[in-house]
Amino acid sequence: MKNSIIFLWLLLSVTAQQTSDVTSQHAVSTIQPQKTTILSSEEDYVVTGPYTHDNLAIFLVYNMKMEQKKFISLKKAVAKNKIIVDNRNVINMSNERVYLQKGDIVYSNKHDLVLQNNFVTPANAQKISLAMHSDKIHFRQNYEPRSLPQAKPYIVKLQDIIRNKSEVVGYVCVINGKIHRGDIYATSALFHDEWPKHLALRVQDAIKYKKKTQKALITSQQVEKWLQKISGGEMKVTQYGKTTILTKKERGHIVQVTQYEQQKIHQKFLFCKTE
Repeated sequence: MKNSIIFLWLLLSVTAQQTSDVTSQHAVSTIQPQKTTILSSEEDYVVTGPYTHDNLAIFLVYNMKMEQKKFISLKKAVAKNKIIVDNRNVINMSNERVYLQKGDIVYSNKHDLVLQNNFVTPANAQKISLAMHSDKIHFRQNYEPRSLPQAKPYIVKLQDIIRNKSEVVGYVCVINGKIHRGDIYATSALFHDEWPKHLALRVQDAIKYKKKTQKALITSQQVEKWLQKISGGEMKVTQYGKTTILTKKERGHIVQVTQYEQQKIHQKFLFCKTE
């Protein structure tokens, strides 16, 4: 009996230590601000365009020094049956890291969850707790993507502008002649997967903020200068395991950079006001 009690105590101690290790690995923490840059010397971004319809203009961003980093989107992982969601845990069964973004919906055996933060799931059957990576996890309730009848002409005109462009990694959106938002990804494949979702959202923005009069359309050179202008400076750092979120809010815009093991995965930048 005494030996059984000792064995049980040792087993509980080991289990508690393992749980503590996992929790500390993925715990959310905020550390000292650090500096980063969108247009770094290791990257060679080129902006082309515009591609336009009505009050919406899209500039494409190319990375001419793109490395072949292995990240795939949640959309592709689900299509390949490589993601398992068990309650609030995600298990990545592929040999590639999966990038999950704020607003993505993951379907568990109990609830559909809307993610509130970006993070990366490691490859090869590693389990990640969603609760560790999101300050808030929203359950989906009667969610239906909004479809506006006015959106179709925009989509038809712009959906194929990235076709057969293997070096395009992002875009900058201009509405009513003013820069509204942009996104740059680590790889072209990742951007191609996310493009339909981004286009649908930017079309919604264009319809929402449409004006009778517009400013003169800006050039690709002006977009490049804008990227350089907002690049750099100190950014707030929040750590989610090996995923790092860098955020900066100043001069009327927001910049957010998602990194995984110091590699940039997604760079997002937007103006706070479009009206």
